[in-house]
Amino acid sequence: NSNFEGRHVLYGLADPLPANSTLTITLTPASNAVDVSLYAYELGTTRLDVPPDVPSVVTCEAGFDQVNDSNPGEAETVNLTTTNQTYNVLIGVAGVAGQTSGAFTLTLDIE
Repeated sequence: NSNFEGRHVLYGLADPLPANSTLTITLTPASNAVDVSLYAYELGTTRLDVPPDVPSVVTCEAGFDQVNDSNPGEAETVNLTTTNQTYNVLIGVAGVAGQTSGAFTLTLDIE
């Protein structure tokens, strides 16, 4: 997918996502020249697999403009929800094909 062919920056939560919670992650590019895509997934608490070696996940969500296939400068949001277990979370920010740099802000909210 061309929305995820650029460079990736990966983040992991310092502590597992608590049971019965929702994590909302918002990616906001710093300017209209930055076109990045957001993805995040949950793993068991004994794992922290990183791309491209991710054999399986509990939940995976991705945010990118699926209609226009490009959305420079636009914010993207994904939600991860837990039920009765805690999970490790990995967050990825990927540039589109050809994007090699660009500033952005990640906002995380746990409820």
